[in-house]
Amino acid sequence: MPTSNLASEPRDPMTRLQYCWYTAVVDQLLLARDTFQLSQPSQLISNDTGFWTCQNQIPPLSLTFNPFVAGFGTFFDQYAAIALKVQFPIEDLSQEIGVDNYQVWKEYLGRQNPAPGVSDLPALFTSWASVYAPSVATAGTAALSRMALLDAARKALDVYCRLKPHSPEFRGGYVDLLRTVEQAPGATISFDSRSAGRYMADTEDKANTWARSMNAGCCGLWAESDKDSPVSRMFGSSDVNVEVLFGSLAVWMSTPGDWYNSSLLHLLYSDPRKPPWPADPSPGWQEIFGAGGSMTQLIGSLLMVDGIDATIRSDAIYKEDDQRAIVESAAAGLWPFYVSSAAAHNDPRFDADGGMTIRTVTKPGNPLVLGANVLGIARYLGHGPP
Repeated sequence: MPTSNLASEPRDPMTRLQYCWYTAVVDQLLLARDTFQLSQPSQLISNDTGFWTCQNQIPPLSLTFNPFVAGFGTFFDQYAAIALKVQFPIEDLSQEIGVDNYQVWKEYLGRQNPAPGVSDLPALFTSWASVYAPSVATAGTAALSRMALLDAARKALDVYCRLKPHSPEFRGGYVDLLRTVEQAPGATISFDSRSAGRYMADTEDKANTWARSMNAGCCGLWAESDKDSPVSRMFGSSDVNVEVLFGSLAVWMSTPGDWYNSSLLHLLYSDPRKPPWPADPSPGWQEIFGAGGSMTQLIGSLLMVDGIDATIRSDAIYKEDDQRAIVESAAAGLWPFYVSSAAAHNDPRFDADGGMTIRTVTKPGNPLVLGANVLGIARYLGHGPP
């Protein structure tokens, strides 16, 4: 994935504060800047469907992903759209083995009783060709194997798209996640934004992130608020001190379910020609896998946390109207987790001078997605860095 330059560093206060938070999370939890992406808000997982939905999202090119911002596709939809367009016509076999061999093979195939299934053809052809056409045995078997691969992939998708339409699943469910999180160790993060900002100004390693230091979709002080509102800008510009304790922290490997065939996607990525792509496809290889395409990166794993106890202090002076607005909006969730009152206790308090302290606490047994490790499509498929 591309790295950034210093010119791309954000300047508005909330986005800059978010970048400080990102840096603290990555450095103190020993994560990788070339893959990690924060989730904003941290998504509460309470069932299988919600857990799988998080993994099905296609992350944008951003260090922060707000999944509630419209415009992002899903892994399943993008995969199904191209898998159902792939073509491996049986006639193409004649180009691989020659017209004469193809005719003899068809006659042999017609004498088989019962007729073999598509998945049986590669092995059957290998046996036939080893006797009657050894010079094309490898090419013919490879062609039939591609056809069998496509047939299996389409049958798997049929279950989700046509026969019994239902949401795509990923390996492991909510109960498995709870078990994993319960056994995971805890972790802590602490930083103050002023010191973090000076550190970043003195170093160039901030440029070495997979998303070129881009932070799209950042919120303001509370969930869904404008990051450029006066109170959010005041908060982002202040000295923000953060102390966080995670009761549990675990990495969950994301593995698609039965709807997905990794060999087929590998083949489609590796070969943009016809076949496997149809003539003049729309969308084509470039629109899917090329720069700015709809499936240029995918989620490789989720970073899950549970039992959050966070204290956030801001040295800005908040007027009574601002204090009232913050208290009234706290139930929606406050920076940096934006967890609503459905799963967290958000308690903003103000001292006599107007300084603010926020306490956010979640009960154990309410796992949250802190972020994800995002892999470029080449890396996801085992091709290595582009």
